[in-house]
Amino acid sequence: MVDRRIYTSHYKGLRRIPGTVRRVAISRGIPRWVSRELLVIEQRLAPTRAMLSLDRGDYDAAFHQLLAALDPRDVWESLPKTAVLLCWEAPNVWCHRRLVAEWLERGLGVTVPEWGLPRTDSIPYRQLPARAKGESRPTQGRLF
Repeated sequence: MVDRRIYTSHYKGLRRIPGTVRRVAISRGIPRWVSRELLVIEQRLAPTRAMLSLDRGDYDAAFHQLLAALDPRDVWESLPKTAVLLCWEAPNVWCHRRLVAEWLERGLGVTVPEWGLPRTDSIPYRQLPARAKGESRPTQGRLF
């Protein structure tokens, strides 16, 4: 377990991630401009389509249920040795990838930082704002 390095990031940040780091999609959809051949797709960590239409409280409850059915050690060991878990939202905006990272951290005693940021710069999931500065709508609902 110690020899693995897992990070989180968003699709727009892919240009900053070296090719030696495996890209793992944990989102329901994938941007058209991202080549599927470059991705490992990990649907166990993606929200269901129905979850995307829920309000935040119900979404969080449903996603916690999804994670409770998984073993963090099994998930961790199934990931490439150096990987970045990808979703849509910018850093420090409400996104399930921070919830997944914190679930791995709690379950395994590991650190899962946002790519390019110290772990201390990631806002805890429960405190993440629903939208980025300047946006008028919550971001999760715009996926489809």
